[in-house]
This record gives sequence, structure tokens and C-alpha cells, in this order.
Amino acid sequence: MHIVYLISNLEFGGAQKIAVGLAEEAVRRGHRATLVTVSGRNDYAGRLRRAGVDYETLDFRQRLTWPNVFAIARLRQQLVQVVKRIRPDVVHSQLFAPKIVLYGARSLAGCPIVETQQDNPPWWRSNSLGARIRRHIDRVFLSRTSACTTAISRSVQSDLKHLFDYPGDTCPVIYNFPDEPPDDLPARPSGVRRHLMMVTRLDVEKKGIDTALLVLDRVRQVIPEVRLTIVGDGPHADRVQQLVRSRRLAANVEFRGYRPDVYREYVSADVVLMPSRWEGFGISAAEAGAVGVPVVASRVGGLQEVVVDGVTGFTCDAEDVEAFVDRTITLLRDDGLYTAMSTAAKASIKERFSVSAAFNRYEQVYEFARRAA
Repeated sequence: MHIVYLISNLEFGGAQKIAVGLAEEAVRRGHRATLVTVSGRNDYAGRLRRAGVDYETLDFRQRLTWPNVFAIARLRQQLVQVVKRIRPDVVHSQLFAPKIVLYGARSLAGCPIVETQQDNPPWWRSNSLGARIRRHIDRVFLSRTSACTTAISRSVQSDLKHLFDYPGDTCPVIYNFPDEPPDDLPARPSGVRRHLMMVTRLDVEKKGIDTALLVLDRVRQVIPEVRLTIVGDGPHADRVQQLVRSRRLAANVEFRGYRPDVYREYVSADVVLMPSRWEGFGISAAEAGAVGVPVVASRVGGLQEVVVDGVTGFTCDAEDVEAFVDRTITLLRDDGLYTAMSTAAKASIKERFSVSAAFNRYEQVYEFARRAA
């Protein structure tokens, strides 16, 4: 089978990691995989080349907005030409930009489309004009374009069912998964715990980085030597650095940027913070747990399905700074609890989330789409 993974871009991000991981697994199982992106930046080029995964981009360099109908028409034409040339058996779409490009289509050059809904974004519940337009595009994609839409968590599945009347029996939950940690990781440090970490796209509104800085400031009053490492890149990089300076936290914060060897960052951390305001799954929580780092996360969306509160980490109400501070200090100071949560997190992630289990389910979805076409 030849599978095209269609995604907005291949910049650092959770959905991008999943698309790459599925493409790698497809090739391992004897399928052919091609990643096609709307825009051209590719942070995974070396990894795709090593795995034998083909890559193409439409290389769109403008801002893609719904009223820009001429740009959308050109992009669709380009995409149709790519699909006609490489002749895949199924297209697996993720993120929002492909929905704009494929608005109203029944298939892509006769090829069936399946979708993974990676998020339950705030515009699903907003009443602004822009939100209503985006919901309309989502609804049309669900009803006309996608032969089957999967959800990455029960939270996303529930919203698809209740906000879009999408039938639950045709919307399976297929959880995301972390990459397998390499065998040669260094041992996690022992001794005094004081190292917090965020591995995140630098998006303040979604990821709650401003909340994390408030938490750091409060923890610093109790544990002066505490530090926060921020791993990742994104549209709000300058804004985040300005927030750090304005709150006089520069001595306690280190920016590491995008790191392809992300597990080597996690193993130096004691606690991972995820104060997200919304989250479909929370791949960073799964990655941290895979190497035994407890997570203190917001009780939102799929995050509360990844982090088992009180067992593998803690969940708190989003933006409840007091709760985040209390749980973080507890983990940094309570040796017995920390060891128990670290062990439980590692076992939980290994048991529940894997690329092999996810791809088994996706193969069934691909076959369903091909039969339905």
C-alpha cells in the first residue's frame, strides 16, 4: 500500500512527530510512504531520508486564509497534480491547512482521504465570525471529504460527537505515541531535584508558557536554585523571551531551541511542566513519562488521559498557579513519591502508547477507506 501523509508543515510539533512516526512504521512494514506538506520547512528531513520516506512540498510561502480563494485553488491544483503523479492508495490528512485546500472535495484525484483530528481547538466553542468559518470548514471536511476521521483521545472524540454530531462508531480513538527512547541514554541524575522543563512549541496562548513562568517565580521563592529549561521553537519565541526578562527570571531560564535528540533533554529534567490551556493529547507528557520524568499538567483535553493524576504525575486546573506550585514543590522534595511516580510513568506509557499499536489500527482505517471508495 502507498500512503500519503498530508500535513500543514514539518516544523517541530506533536502532530508532525506522529505523521513522521507513522510514515516510518509504514515503511518498516513494507508499505510505501510519502509525506506531503503545504509549506516547505522540514525539521525532519534527515530522519525521513534515513527511514526511506519520500517527501514533497507545495512550498506555499504566504499566509493561508479562507478568503484567499485564488491561492487555495492553486494549492489544490498542485496537490491534485502531486497525487496523480505518485498514485497513492490512501491519503492520511492532519491539521487544519489541508482542510482549507480540500474544502468541499469528495476525494483527492480519486484517492480516498482519512483524517486524524489532532486537537479540539478553542474555535470549536467560540462564536466569533472567524471561529464560525473554521467550524464550517471542519464540518464540511467531516461530512464530505474524509472517509473516516479518527480522534487522538476520548476528549477529542467526545467533542467531535457532541459539537459536530459525528457518529462515534465511525470515529475510533487511536492514541498518539512517543518515539521509542534510544538505548544509549545517559542515566538520569540523582541528588537534589531542582530542574524543571517544558518541551513545547512556543505558542503562549495554547501552551500556557506565561503560566509556567509564574509557577517558576513562585517555586523560586521556596527553592532559589530552581531552573526551567524551555526546549522548542515557535511563533512566540520573542514574546516568551520578553516575558522572561520582564519577570526578572533570566538567571533561572535557559532556552534550548529545537532539539532533534529530545530524549537527551528529558533525562536531565526532574519535572516537566505542561500548563496548556487546551491539548488534544500532549505528546510531551508521553515522552517525559517514557523516560520516567513525572509531569505536572493542566487537567484539559487528552492530557488527563496521558497523565494519571496522583499516579504518574499530577493534573491541575489550567492556570491554577497555586496548585501547579504545590504539586511541583512536592515532587521536588518528596523522594518516595517521586520514585514511585517515575516508575509508574515509565510503565504506563510503555503499556498504553506505541507506534506499533497505533499503526495496527490505522491499517484497518486505510483498508476501510479503500473499500468505501
